[in-house]
Parts: sequence; structure tokens; C-alpha cells
Amino acid sequence: MHNTVQQLKILLAEDISLKDDCVWCQEAILPVGTRTKYNAIVIFRIGDSIVNGWFATLSPQTGGDHQRDFTIQLMTLGHFSHFAQLAGNPELAKNYGLAFSKLNAAMTRIMAEEQPNFKAISSTREEGVAVAVYGKTTTWKEKKEHLHLKLFPFRGDLGQPSIVDSTFGKKQIHYDPLTKEEFVKMKPIRKTKITERRLCQLAERLHEILH
Repeated sequence: MHNTVQQLKILLAEDISLKDDCVWCQEAILPVGTRTKYNAIVIFRIGDSIVNGWFATLSPQTGGDHQRDFTIQLMTLGHFSHFAQLAGNPELAKNYGLAFSKLNAAMTRIMAEEQPNFKAISSTREEGVAVAVYGKTTTWKEKKEHLHLKLFPFRGDLGQPSIVDSTFGKKQIHYDPLTKEEFVKMKPIRKTKITERRLCQLAERLHEILH
């Protein structure tokens, strides 16, 4: 137990200074409206330092329909690596809640504006708006990286059930006689570029809503 407590203290007290070899640390210093090396656009910032700040970018690619879908990535300004580290930093946690809710609201608004038959409570997928969030943190060194979450429309191929959904557990199970393993079928996700025109339009609209 003593070793566990000691290791947790080490995790929660990690150095959060910006790292030269971290792509998200390089993006963290960019102002809103700036393009990253990946050609994403910085659309949002909150907080005044690496201790309490977050920023978000609009991705130039999507795993869904490039004419309708888009992805927003939310990251800490500082090099935090685990969700648990928010617990000891009330201002960082508070700004996370504000950033997360504002980005969700902005994405929902744009999706609703682009959906002619949008309904707040819909009986079909076509009339509804669904947003999904993906993020993970680990202490495993090989996969340990700058904290980030992805927000995206949950529809089309991106709307497939996740392993935590009850519908995933109901998928038909298949068996591979070669590996002697069970598996379920999923549709492949292939990232495609969003046109420059739509990327700029989305960035401008997000800026209007978020600011």
C-alpha cells in the first residue's frame, strides 16, 4: 500500500511544463485562428496558464462524411497526461467543464443548423443530433501522452456502437478457426480531408459561437 501511495503521488505531481518533442505542447502556444503543422485550426482557448488552461482545434480530416462531419480535439495547455491529475487542480477542472460544455454546444448547434429536420427530441436518427467523445489516459509509458479528447458526430460509420454500449454486446459473435479467437464485425473507418472551403467555414462559425 505504501508503494501505491508513493507512485500515485509521483503521477499527480508530474512535470507539466511544455515539451519540445510533443506536438500538442507546440500547438498549445498558438493563438486562436492559427493553423497547426497538421493544418488543424485553433478555435478555442480558456485559462491563462499551463496550470489551468485548455485549447481546442478543428481537425482538417474526419473519419465520417467529409461534407457533413467534423472533429474537434480538446487538450490541456500544460503537459498533463492523466485525467486523475485534474482532481488536485480545481481551476483546471473547472475550465475543463466550461470548455467541454461550450464545445459540445457549438458542435450541436452547427449540426442542428445543417440538419433541415432537426428535432430536440426525435423519433429517428435523421432528425436527431448525436455527439460522441473519445479520450483515454494511461500510465503505460509507451502510450502515455499529452491529455486530449476528440468530439465528433455520432452517425454514419462513426456512429457504430462502442465496446461500452449495450448494443455492442449484442453484436453477432464470429469465430476465427486460425487464431481460435472470437470477434465481431465493424465497418472500417477511413479518414478523409475536409475541403479547405468547408474547413474555413466551420472554423469561422465555431469562432462566432464560442466567442
